[in-house]
Amino acid sequence: MSRLNILSFSERKAFDGPKELTGDERKLYFRKSPAIDALLTFIKTPPHQIPFVLMLYHFKISKKFFQKQVFHQRDIEYVSRQLGQNQLKDVTNLRSQTFNRYKNQILEHTGYTGFDQEAKEIVSIKANSLAIQYIRPKVIFNDCIELLLEQRIEIPKYHTLLLIISNALQQYKNSLLKVLDEHLSAEIKEWLDELLLFDEGQSISKLTALKAFYQSVKP
Repeated sequence: MSRLNILSFSERKAFDGPKELTGDERKLYFRKSPAIDALLTFIKTPPHQIPFVLMLYHFKISKKFFQKQVFHQRDIEYVSRQLGQNQLKDVTNLRSQTFNRYKNQILEHTGYTGFDQEAKEIVSIKANSLAIQYIRPKVIFNDCIELLLEQRIEIPKYHTLLLIISNALQQYKNSLLKVLDEHLSAEIKEWLDELLLFDEGQSISKLTALKAFYQSVKP
């Protein structure tokens, strides 16, 4: 199967990164509460409170977690002021273990679950059910995201969903080929192969030419 691309480069970049907020949106989404203050008491390293709060705010917006280096500078500055801390260089540089611990705390706080193997199976079942209906990949992609939101599950990276959908489409294609192989005679298979060949001096296959002829005589 040829490489599947569901989103354009710019769409993928936007999907895998935190939303770029306006000043008004930042005031709306970045609201500190007593519940957040309580969570911060468990973070003993003050500079780590900044990436934790950024992770929390952006998860509430998009239901995604982002690596520490991708937060926008204005978000970092806003949260630094909100927490009464000086903005430090590389303030968002968390170790992987720390990042995952904060992620689990945020999931528990928001009532969501992480995208684990069970979640992957749920999305795979959805993708497989849509693939057999010959639904466009982008519609499958959007429906899988909607399912994750309904189930209160973290939304993973674009590439993760792309692989699941690609596998679903490939499995359906393989099942169709198997049915054809089992039920078509050798003579019909040879005839179908002939339709895919190009006549000498022609730039289109016999099948494409046949379709064009049908469309030209269609009332």
